[in-house]
Amino acid sequence: MGRVERIFVYGILSILLLTALGRNGLDVTPSATANETPAKDTLGPADELLLKGKDGELTIMNGDGRIAWNDEDTSRAWSVGTVNLTTLIPEILKRESYAEELSEMENMARQQNSDFEEQFKALQDEYGEIGPDDPKFPEAQQRAQGLMTKYNEWQQGTLQIRGKKVAEQIEQAYREVVEAVEVVAENQKIDMVYRFIPTSEEFVADSPEAASEQIRLRTFLRYPEEIDITGAVREELGL
Repeated sequence: MGRVERIFVYGILSILLLTALGRNGLDVTPSATANETPAKDTLGPADELLLKGKDGELTIMNGDGRIAWNDEDTSRAWSVGTVNLTTLIPEILKRESYAEELSEMENMARQQNSDFEEQFKALQDEYGEIGPDDPKFPEAQQRAQGLMTKYNEWQQGTLQIRGKKVAEQIEQAYREVVEAVEVVAENQKIDMVYRFIPTSEEFVADSPEAASEQIRLRTFLRYPEEIDITGAVREELGL
């Protein structure tokens, strides 16, 4: 075969080889996007997804933006979050507005207590150190006992008023947390939020009953850390 014939034959073979490679979907030219992540394949759109199983078929559908397996409202896959209330509520109660309310009550209580102390001192100054044989002793004893009864009633009432105020503040703090949870849940598309205490948190208990209560308060025994939205709620509360 002469030189010209060889060049002609090799040229034909090269053309055939490139054509064959092209038909098989192979790109023999350098590509600027060779290292890029390939686009994800999307299945659908479809109205339903039918899954076979040993107990029958399961139909998966879109139930108002959630995975559903029948037409019942309860047959939905709900997203879940958790919030540690035991850290948020005490932080809220430390706010100046809450502290001022209790401070006003305590100042009033101290003033009233001081008034009782003055009345006791006035009785002591009036009767002095009298004994049972003194004619004025029954009168002094009756007046002292009457004043002590009033003092005990006042003290009990003051404790009840303060306890009621603290209870109101705790509920108010709880409502603030709920409002913040609503905002965070709406932003993160969370359907249900549970209160919880991390399993790693130490017990605050000095009796078997208190220890048992600590266990009851721990809703989850195991959970993914990603469902804990306490930090986001704390930020929404401005703590």
